[in-house]
Formats: sequence, C-alpha cells, structure tokens
Amino acid sequence: MTTFVPAAQFLSGAKTVADAYEASLRAYASQDLVFGHGYADASHEANVLIHHVLTETAGSAEAISRWFDQSADDVGTGFNAITIDDDAILSEEQMIRIERCLHERVILRRPLPYVLKEAWQGEFSFYVDERVLIPRSFIAELLFDGLAPWIGDGPAPLEILDLCCGSGCLGIIAAHVFPRVRRVTLADISAEALEVTRINVNRYFIDQKKPAMNIVRSDVYDSLRTERFDVILSNPPYVTADSMRQLPSEYRHEPAIALAAGDDGLEIVRRILDEAPERLKPGGVLVVEVGNNQDFVMEAFPTAPFTWLDTPQSEGAVFVTSREDLLAWR
Repeated sequence: MTTFVPAAQFLSGAKTVADAYEASLRAYASQDLVFGHGYADASHEANVLIHHVLTETAGSAEAISRWFDQSADDVGTGFNAITIDDDAILSEEQMIRIERCLHERVILRRPLPYVLKEAWQGEFSFYVDERVLIPRSFIAELLFDGLAPWIGDGPAPLEILDLCCGSGCLGIIAAHVFPRVRRVTLADISAEALEVTRINVNRYFIDQKKPAMNIVRSDVYDSLRTERFDVILSNPPYVTADSMRQLPSEYRHEPAIALAAGDDGLEIVRRILDEAPERLKPGGVLVVEVGNNQDFVMEAFPTAPFTWLDTPQSEGAVFVTSREDLLAWR
C-alpha cells in the first residue's frame, strides 16, 4: 500500500469535532463509494470513524463523554452517536489520524472496518484485517435470539462448529449466547484467516478455561476426522462467478477465497450439505447463510427440508435444517 503522509487534504480549515464531521461528509460525497460492510451510509461511517479516533486518543472517560451524546445509542454498532455540534477542539494527532482514515477509505476505497481494524456484530467487537471477510453475518442476528426454537434449553452441553469461520465471530458469539456450550470448534481453510480467529478468541477467552475454543485448519470437514456436533453454523463463500466479476472496489479488498463459490455460488454449500448428517449428533441442527442466493438453493435442492429464517436485516438469507430431516431427505 502507498505510504500516506497526512496533510490537510480533507480537514483543511477544520478545528472542532463538528468541523471534522462535516468535512468527512464532504469527503465521502466526493467519491462514488459503496457501503455494505456494517455501516449504512456516509453519515454512519463518519460517526464511527471520528468516534474511533477520538476514543483512541482521549485521555479519560471525562474527555470521551464531552464528545458523545450518551443518550443516543446506535444499537448494533458499539458506539454512541457523536454530538455533531460539539465545539471541542481537535488535537493535531486527532486531525492526522482522521485524515489518514479518510484517505484510506475515500481514496484507497478500503472498507472502514479494515481501516479501523475493528468490526462489530451486535455488542461484540472483532479485530479484522484483509486476511478475513469483514463480519456481517445474518446468523449473528439469529444467535442473539438464541436460535429459538431450533436450540432448546435442555441440560446437555453443546458442541458447536463454526465452519468457514473467518474472524471467528459466529463461534465466539455462540459461546457467549449459549451458557451450556462445552466446546466450540472454529474451522477455516485459510491459515491466515485463522491467525485472525486466534486474535479474537484470545480477546474474549484468554482467561477462561471453558468453553474450550478449538481452532482447526480444515477444508470444510476434511480435518475434523469423525467429530460430531450439536450445532453447525456456517457463513461460507457464496458469491457467484458473475458477481465476483462485478465486485465494487471495496469488496475487492476482501480475500477472494472467502467470497467466490463457483458459477451458482453453491460450491461450498453442496459440500457442507453432503456430509452434514454424519457431522451432526442426533437432534443436531445445521444453520447456513447464502445471502441473496435463495433462488439458486431452491433450484438446486427443490425438495430439501430447509426452513428459511428472516432477520431484522434480511429475508431468506439463512436456512436451518436438522440431522433427522437431512437423513430422511436423502
């Protein structure tokens, strides 16, 4: 990446938090940027960007509270909205950091989570860089509701597999959501992705012995031997070949191996389904995200026993099925 020496490219004349926010909006408007990595629009991203910089450079909770309206929770992104009429003067360090972030986002078209090295799923913050897909799974929304009624409240401990885990976000959230989890296995084909997985596992579990968090390099199930699970969660690659050719610049920063899945986007989904009954325990469930590919899935598996789950942010992007239903389908 080209070395960037900060200059007053975007913040020329800016002095306050409010100035920086308005200048950031102008910077975003100067380019035809694409959103979709956890933030809705330029206003949302500018809030997150400035919040992140100010939090990193603030010397105390009192300093942070001056910059933010604590009553304006933006649920699901882990920050409170900036009071954009704030007249707090920015330091030179803060100006330089905001300039650098804007340069990377606006000029280099890097998704904001990569710029900040941070992505959010609900209240959970995850370290991310270009080794992993930026977390934005609809399955996470379902986990916060406990995947009811598919996962009950019985006393038996749960064994969970986060397949194609990337940053490890789904497995980590599941370990927190389900109190009776005994073990979470986080599996991915990419050794580089698993380095990021380990960073996030250590962030949340380094001082805990339970649940066990096992990180495994595996091409789908290949390295998992004969292990079986109560729950398999997977947000696998599912981008079609045609869509891969048309990806906007922001999405080209993400690892292609985490996106591309053949002509119809189902190359990995087929492999997941083929062995799922053997990888699930009796009563076990499989939860798979396929994005906008519901029609492709229904065409490829017209009689499959899938229940399509909607979330507050999606319709028909996730299906769930059970071991018993998959065995009967076969």
